[in-house]
Amino acid sequence: MRSILRLIRLEAGFLKWTLLLIGVILTIFTAAFLSVVSVLIDVPVGMYEYLDHTIEDITSDVPVTTLAAAKALGGDNVYGGRKGLTYSTQITLGEKRFTVSSITWSPNGARTHQIGWALPESGLWTLDAWKSGLKANSRFPEKAGECCIDTRIASALGAKLGDELSFGEQKFTVTGFYSLSRTICHYVDEPGNGLFYLAVRDEEPMDLCCIDFNSSRDFRTWYDQMAKEGRDCSMPPVLSMRFGHIDLAVSFYTAIALLLAVIVFFVLWALFALFYRQRKLQICRLKMLGAKNATVAGLYCAIACLIVVLAVGAGLGFSFLFNTYYLSACAAFFETPFTSHFHPLIPVAVFFGFAAIVLLLYASLAKKIGNTRLAEEVRHE
Repeated sequence: MRSILRLIRLEAGFLKWTLLLIGVILTIFTAAFLSVVSVLIDVPVGMYEYLDHTIEDITSDVPVTTLAAAKALGGDNVYGGRKGLTYSTQITLGEKRFTVSSITWSPNGARTHQIGWALPESGLWTLDAWKSGLKANSRFPEKAGECCIDTRIASALGAKLGDELSFGEQKFTVTGFYSLSRTICHYVDEPGNGLFYLAVRDEEPMDLCCIDFNSSRDFRTWYDQMAKEGRDCSMPPVLSMRFGHIDLAVSFYTAIALLLAVIVFFVLWALFALFYRQRKLQICRLKMLGAKNATVAGLYCAIACLIVVLAVGAGLGFSFLFNTYYLSACAAFFETPFTSHFHPLIPVAVFFGFAAIVLLLYASLAKKIGNTRLAEEVRHE
């Protein structure tokens, strides 16, 4: 073993300038490759978090007719609407009436008229938006047959807590009042922005069912799955555009990572080619002394593996600095946190990937050495 290590050290000494040049080049491209892979992972995560902070309404209309069916599809919360109940209806209390408009749509797909929403009895919400708008002694509905209404409706009807209101042909007991203008949410079709909320049975038939998501990434995964199943679910136009940006970024960084991987392969191939070209005479001498082809090739394979270890180690440090700087620039541009993460599996996977390439080139070198005509090569030298 000591003799082999001494031979490796001597060969490395003879090839020191070649190894230095190749090592520097390999370190540069390894650092670039590790940087791009880290950015490929961290940037989409940051972009999804940016969407979560800037888009309050992550909702999809789904082609089902009951809230129970909508809940079965996934998501975080569901709600729905039905003509004659939550829109295009009249709310009555005795002789007093309050008319609720129909749903209309703007060019970007947003609902433009404020209406009410129905929530399933088994999945009632308590939104943070309500905390700033709920009146004293008011509460959110807790079972089917209860409702919470905006103060404008209450004023128009003279409604009080415990009164029974008719929404079309169905009756609901008032459990609370809130001021829509004082809630945190600002989207008309946000569950916190209905003119009223009715707690209904899960199997109550609906004309329109919606699924709400707290995470844009969860919504993306869910939407892609629905598309695979052939379900005609909607996507907010702004999210469709943003997801396109994320896909473009992923494609761009993936293409760069693949290009750098190819370059690294050719750098390692050039290293073995230089081994054979510069040390051909020594290779022949070793063979004449009885060394096997695999043993001779293994000598240079060990040197290449050492270079790979040093390149991955140095490249990891440079890539971490670059990733931190790049994500800081993204955070400044988007005005939202982009966090740089250390992914230990990446350098480990890169090392084993490079090692696999080295072993492949080792087999190629061993075959090339086996085809070398010793006497002719030595005579030429």
